[in-house]
Amino acid sequence: MLEEKKELNDFDESFEDYEEIDMHETINSPDSEEQYESIIRSQEVEEESSGDEDSGDEPLSSFTSQECSSTASHFIGKNGFLWSKSEFGRSSKTPALNIKNESRPSKPNTVQSFIDLWSNFIDTDMIATIVTNTNIKIQEHRVKFQNKNRIEVKDTDDSEILSLIGLLYYSAAFQCNNTEVSSLFAPDGTSHDIFRMVTSNRRFAQLLKYLRFENGADRQESLKANNPLAAVSYIFEKFVTNCQNNYTLGPNTCINEMLLPFRGRSRLITMVNDKQLVLYQGYTFYKQYNRKVLDKWYCTSQPRCKAYLMTDKDLSILNSNTEHTHKAKQLIESSNAKLITMVNGKQLVEYQGYTFYKQYNRKVLDKWHCTTHPRLQLITTVQDKLLLKYKGHYYSKTPYLKKRWRCINTNNCYVGVIVNNDFSIIKEPGEHCHPPKMYVETEDGKYKLVKDSPVKSCEYIVYEY
Repeated sequence: MLEEKKELNDFDESFEDYEEIDMHETINSPDSEEQYESIIRSQEVEEESSGDEDSGDEPLSSFTSQECSSTASHFIGKNGFLWSKSEFGRSSKTPALNIKNESRPSKPNTVQSFIDLWSNFIDTDMIATIVTNTNIKIQEHRVKFQNKNRIEVKDTDDSEILSLIGLLYYSAAFQCNNTEVSSLFAPDGTSHDIFRMVTSNRRFAQLLKYLRFENGADRQESLKANNPLAAVSYIFEKFVTNCQNNYTLGPNTCINEMLLPFRGRSRLITMVNDKQLVLYQGYTFYKQYNRKVLDKWYCTSQPRCKAYLMTDKDLSILNSNTEHTHKAKQLIESSNAKLITMVNGKQLVEYQGYTFYKQYNRKVLDKWHCTTHPRLQLITTVQDKLLLKYKGHYYSKTPYLKKRWRCINTNNCYVGVIVNNDFSIIKEPGEHCHPPKMYVETEDGKYKLVKDSPVKSCEYIVYEY
């Protein structure tokens, strides 16, 4: 039975194939079996192509842009421009328009070697200044050693300083500026022989430690003259002068600035109240806390300003945040300001013939106002109310705020003044929208309001004698 069913199935398949062949023969009328095979082969190709279109796996290289067609060596844009597929060879010279030939005044050329060229910028006077100031620093440290003839504490000379500068050039050329001195002078073949052939590692380290460009005894005078670069000012100015004398700039020179990292010391100043602050970049900082190694200084406008400095005991800045939220205050360095005591026991500051009283006392700063500054005055009215008089206007105590006093004309004026417990002004009042009222003193020492005030507006009255 199974064999009969298989034979019937084979017969049905052959019959279907025969009907399909007859159908193609009816439509296309092929004359031979070769034509029929070609037709079947073309149909299979069409089916494969249709299957590829449905699957979406056609490579991107088969697509051509509708806006940009291509040729063998160019792309043609939609605006008609030709774009080359390969980079053109640079066979042409630089256009003469881009070449600037400027005639600048020349000087007689006396340079015969590289050292002569270098000496035009770093001259002998600069080297002599470095040698003199370095020897002063070496002599200060020599007294700490029992053996005064040690090679590390001997005086230096011009040739040794030039050799030191040459080794620094070599360290920059070898890209080992941040390498330890012991590694530069290592005898195991991992270092460069030029360092060990010139000097020893101890002498090299000591010269870098004692190297000075100015006399430390004159440092305070330079700082008083507001010269923050006092340590290198002479050498720097001399170098700039030599550059200007040996090189002439053209009209097409591009000038730009370069910011170099500075690890100098900050300046410690003493205020009138004997409090010490750090002055750095025009801003003042007070010491927040004192540690064995580091000190942290905050801006005196803190907490409104978050700037701070981290210094060691020598006031060398190790870390800082110098982004201030305010402008630098103008400080007047004074050597003749002094504290004076009045007959009533109050202390004033005398400066340039003027006297100043203390407005408020803070942990860091004290503010002093001129004694002619309008002061606050407390008066008691006939109704036993306490008022505050300031600049002709009167203020009453705000019940829910301890330090704020509000204008007594509460109907349409909202101006107030903020004072401390000692009635020193913290915040100045604004402008009033009405003329000041007038109170007159009665026989019992209290004040009475005058309803029809003769003063109609805030004004100054000048009396001539």
